[in-house]
Amino acid sequence: MEDEDEKVALRFVIPTGESELTVSDGMVNAFQLCSEQGFEPTWIKENKLLELNPTKTVTFIQGDLDVFVFDPFEGPGFEHLTKSNKFKCTVVGPMCLIPCVEENSPIPNLPYPMYSTAMKGLWITISGFHKDEKAEIQTLIERMSGMYSPVLHDGVTHIISSKVNSEKYKVAVKIPIPVMTKEWVYEVWKACKRGTVSAVDSRFLQYICPALLGLTVTVSQLSKVDRNAIKKKIETHGGYFLPELTMDETDILICVSGEGPKFEFAQKWKIPCLNIQWILHSVDKGTALPMDEYRVERESNKASTPTKEDTTVTGLEEVSIY
Repeated sequence: MEDEDEKVALRFVIPTGESELTVSDGMVNAFQLCSEQGFEPTWIKENKLLELNPTKTVTFIQGDLDVFVFDPFEGPGFEHLTKSNKFKCTVVGPMCLIPCVEENSPIPNLPYPMYSTAMKGLWITISGFHKDEKAEIQTLIERMSGMYSPVLHDGVTHIISSKVNSEKYKVAVKIPIPVMTKEWVYEVWKACKRGTVSAVDSRFLQYICPALLGLTVTVSQLSKVDRNAIKKKIETHGGYFLPELTMDETDILICVSGEGPKFEFAQKWKIPCLNIQWILHSVDKGTALPMDEYRVERESNKASTPTKEDTTVTGLEEVSIY
């Protein structure tokens, strides 16, 4: 983890009210491992840490290193070192330190505290979240040694999306880049507190973005049986079923033909009108497919407002909802 000429001041912070015997198992294991590897770690009480003004940072090229190990990532000592840029030091958690020592590799050279290496080497961008939630997800990515990008560029390895019809999602599907749900970040964060993990472990594949994530879908011209079948399929694959067409809520209208009140209002409100195959094919592929070839156009030789919307899609009730 270090060059021979470097001196590491490796200090494990004991939270207020705790002792060397009551700190987390991760802290104990990391301290023991560093001791065995000759790093000469020391324990420091949180109240004593508040008196320090560290000025050394981790470079792995030259100079001394000030490394502080925290678990949990909170409290007055953590805030003292991380809330401003006046102190230059490296703040890590035991699940960041342990794999670096075991693999004899440097701590990731990133300008923020790192609790774990679970997302080491990953470039992640986010799409479709409100400001506060986006900031929370970004912080967790950085806590796990990942790198956040506000834009989608060639180096991005993953996208976290709240909805499948965002522009970033559409580009990602074409490249292709894995698109994940926000639960991926939260579940990896939970797991890394229990031990060393990687965000790309197979157990986290269940958090790949479902084909209809976040889409609000209204249907028209379907029988009751078919309507119920497509409702289950939409909800099973991350979407929402809305019985009534609503200008500010409905994302897509699924219909059989280009006629009827719902179709006319959808056209007026610029809501995409698609045939039911778009749902079925998207679910089969596991991604929301481009819409162009599934668009339903207006029936030019029929009245625009028929009196009955009860067309049946033969056999839809027999289509698997999974």
